Amino acid sequence: MTRYLASRLLQTLILLLALSAATYGLLGLMPGDPADLILGADPDATAADIARIKALYGIDRPIWERYLDWLGGALQGEFGYSRLYSQPVIDIVAQRLPTTLLLIGSALVIALSIALPAALRAARNPGGTVDRAINLVCFAGVSVPPFWFALLMIILFAVILGWLPAGGMRSSGGDGGVLDRLLHLILPVATLSVATVATYTRHLRSAMIEALSEDYVRTARAKGITERRVIWRHALRNALLPLVTLLGLDLGALVSGALITETMFGQLGMGKTIYDAIMGNDYNLALIGLLVAASATLIGNLLADLAYAKLDPRITLGREPGR
Repeated sequence: MTRYLASRLLQTLILLLALSAATYGLLGLMPGDPADLILGADPDATAADIARIKALYGIDRPIWERYLDWLGGALQGEFGYSRLYSQPVIDIVAQRLPTTLLLIGSALVIALSIALPAALRAARNPGGTVDRAINLVCFAGVSVPPFWFALLMIILFAVILGWLPAGGMRSSGGDGGVLDRLLHLILPVATLSVATVATYTRHLRSAMIEALSEDYVRTARAKGITERRVIWRHALRNALLPLVTLLGLDLGALVSGALITETMFGQLGMGKTIYDAIMGNDYNLALIGLLVAASATLIGNLLADLAYAKLDPRITLGREPGR
């Protein structure tokens, strides 16, 4: 296990290094830089002013040289300053990342707590009334566009009923306490959970139906084991493997992909931060934001691999089966 973890850590570092180089190069090729933005804002800027600004930001040097300078600083914990916010990039990420982790963590917990019993109930009687109803609801959840569903939630619960705030992270006149923060989280978390619940339920239902038809399940039933034990101790362990794969992939996707939800509800998370950084040509912030999302994906895949070995003893880590 130790050798496996060390190997995966080394692979992660190498991949992040390659991703940082590729991302830095792509961001450097984007049209517009600080000098162009200043020139657009001040038509009286002279060529000397533009040259001085480019020298100040280092954009007058070759891109590979700039990347090596950035990498040397990153290895020492210096990730540069954000041009949009005039703050160290690491401080901005430290402020925005907890918001995203709170959103996706809450959404995943809610999604699993709903998807698991719904999938098990549907799989016990495939093709029945309950199964068809669950499939219909899941199909609707997958099909509904997130921005449209967010608008419906705002109109219903914030405008018509007035139960919940329409957006923001805290009330302007509130005390900013835990209850106030929770009220502002309900709508964005519900919006993130809808599609996630539908996807997880459909995948887990299919895996459970397949697992319940296996020979080892029929053998367990023939031995007189209770149906509850058959489902929870035998079938579910194997049926969870596809769901674990989805969880590993969703971890990185949600860190950077909650842009619509964060924008609609005014949540200052990583999705909106990455989008604003790219649109504002804030290279340092965009680069770190994308690397954070990539790191989350890699960590999610590592945790998924570890979960595979825990759920299925036949899966080995770091060596060939049977050795």
